[in-house]
Amino acid sequence: MKKKIFLSFDFYGSGNIGDDIMLEGFIKGMGNEIFEYYCYVPESRKHIKKRFRGINFVTKEEKEVTERSCPVWIGAGDTPVQVKSGDWFLKKLNADREILKQTGARYFFAGIGAEAEAEVKKELFLEILNDAEHIWTRDKMTYDFLKEVIGVNQEKVSLSSDLANIFLHDELGGISKNYDERKYDIGICYYDENASSSNIFELKKFLKKNFKRYRSLLICNDINVRGNFEYSGYVKMFSRMEKLFRRDIKICLPEYFTEEDTGKLISHFADCRLVMSSRYHVLLTAAWAGCKVISMERSSKVTALSKELNIFEIKKPFTAEKLNESISKASIVDRDLLLDLYKKSINGVKELSNIISK
Repeated sequence: MKKKIFLSFDFYGSGNIGDDIMLEGFIKGMGNEIFEYYCYVPESRKHIKKRFRGINFVTKEEKEVTERSCPVWIGAGDTPVQVKSGDWFLKKLNADREILKQTGARYFFAGIGAEAEAEVKKELFLEILNDAEHIWTRDKMTYDFLKEVIGVNQEKVSLSSDLANIFLHDELGGISKNYDERKYDIGICYYDENASSSNIFELKKFLKKNFKRYRSLLICNDINVRGNFEYSGYVKMFSRMEKLFRRDIKICLPEYFTEEDTGKLISHFADCRLVMSSRYHVLLTAAWAGCKVISMERSSKVTALSKELNIFEIKKPFTAEKLNESISKASIVDRDLLLDLYKKSINGVKELSNIISK
């Protein structure tokens, strides 16, 4: 009989492609031979249920019975130790903790990240994380932060890598780097929880100055045209008077809310010679796609990834001149470095698999 695992995060399928590639990596690494996966997401997310057929997505009515019947809970991927986007994740972890106290299920975190800004709530995070049997982090910044700042028991924490590396290795690991065949000179994905009008204005100035020089693609990685993510920021850049300008700049809005497989959702990266972004998983995906990469300062997790990938980070405040000058500092991430991240991630998942299969 397969061991039942409850995937405790419920935001999968909400529109963020980064969540999907982490989940893909986790399932690929763990396999379906000895484990049976269960997860709850709102009923409206039918697309995610068809994209991940190896996961049993339960209804709201089935959720309580299912989560209490699973002997193992796993928080897979993302950045649960964070406050920059609000306290919603902390509330979610606290609610889970109350259920786990009642059921006694084993609790693990796999390939998770942290933001240094979460130090302001370190006592609350410490209570939650110390309840976990073991934690695998997605980078050294998180590894050090959980032990040295939050104060998590050191024996509970292991250094791994982002779960997305497992999927990206298989999906993009053998991609051609022939830049002559790539349609776009620059792909840009800009989002910030506290995006200032001045930063958006400067990005617009940069695009306006270079739209005839560079074929540009504005990338949406969190697909919600009604929300406050990339798409709404891009729309703010353009007025009706600038339709001619827009004709030379394309907006990439992947068909996320369909049955499209995850690989198709990131296929546009192979069309870009260079990618500039403030998004963690955009930078990581672009690196695997063989693009030249530059990061835009956003939070401590993006800065940590920039250091890990040895790529240049543009510091705030952004100016059109600063963005323009950074183009010459873009670099291709060393393939051996990416392979090392893949090995760390797959080894962490295998360690988890071995522990819970006993």
